[in-house]
Amino acid sequence: MLMHSVNFASSEMEKLLPGISEPSVIILENAPYQSEILNKSSTNSWNVDKIKEWLTNERISIPQHILKSVLLRLAKEHAKPKIFVVDQVIESYGHQVLCLPPYHCQFNPIEYIWGTAKQYYDNHIGPNGYTDEALWETWREALSIATLEVWRNCISKCEKLIEDWWIRENKINEISPIIITINGDDSDDNDSDGDESVNNND
Repeated sequence: MLMHSVNFASSEMEKLLPGISEPSVIILENAPYQSEILNKSSTNSWNVDKIKEWLTNERISIPQHILKSVLLRLAKEHAKPKIFVVDQVIESYGHQVLCLPPYHCQFNPIEYIWGTAKQYYDNHIGPNGYTDEALWETWREALSIATLEVWRNCISKCEKLIEDWWIRENKINEISPIIITINGDDSDDNDSDGDESVNNND
């Protein structure tokens, strides 16, 4: 079930944030439930009345008899930077939010923890039966392997991976573009040669 961002933000506030004593960087994936925008701006899917309502709330004067395309352009010109619900909750506790790029879960240490725990669970499920108690016990065992040392190793792995990608991206950016200039010099030279040949024959 997809968790709604408001519930997610509430969970963060009640469980995670009060337990962090020092300002920290909290890494989030770009999941939809973590990307709900607090100050939504107009989009092409909005009807004229909704766009006008947004402009009015922003105290922007609206000319009469105006087209939707003009309203959208006017709203875009006055759009403010996006404020995400989860970010606002986390930052209210003095922490900083760092969102991973889309489709780059390999930069998140918890992905490796989850993969290891799931593999343990899949390999050990069954011998003690399939009752709820047996399943929960196996899952608790799977989570218990995520020791502090395992976390450190996963974090180090991600840090090394990010550094390697950073170096690679910088090298790509340093490559000078190859520019090929196409002009008419060759054709002009050929025309001149042709003229000389004709003159010589004369």
